[in-house]
Amino acid sequence: MTYALVQQKPRLKWTDLDWANYLNCPIWRILECKSVLHANFLFRVRLSKANDRYVYELFQKVDGPKGKKRYNFILADWFYQFKDKAEEIRVANEFVSGLSFKDEVADNLGLPKRAIQMMLIREK
Repeated sequence: MTYALVQQKPRLKWTDLDWANYLNCPIWRILECKSVLHANFLFRVRLSKANDRYVYELFQKVDGPKGKKRYNFILADWFYQFKDKAEEIRVANEFVSGLSFKDEVADNLGLPKRAIQMMLIREK
């Protein structure tokens, strides 16, 4: 499968093989990449109490004092907010699909630069 073929399928339906082709890495690394991402980052959509609209947010998980996890705020979208959660999730997934790590961050995490794009939000 080539990169052009992967682009035709919605990212939410990509398999590990699709991601491996897109990120140009062996398929066995995809599970490792997902594990590192979920151990270090939180990408979510939440309801803002300030205006009853949904907003997406990205946090970095870090170990705080006494081993407790903390969430360092990285970004949020306060410009495009929707009353419909599904619409906010769609916009959030479009946004994350355009992100990539800086070289030093990717090197520190041992991930491909575009691996952050795997942090898609799925409706439950």
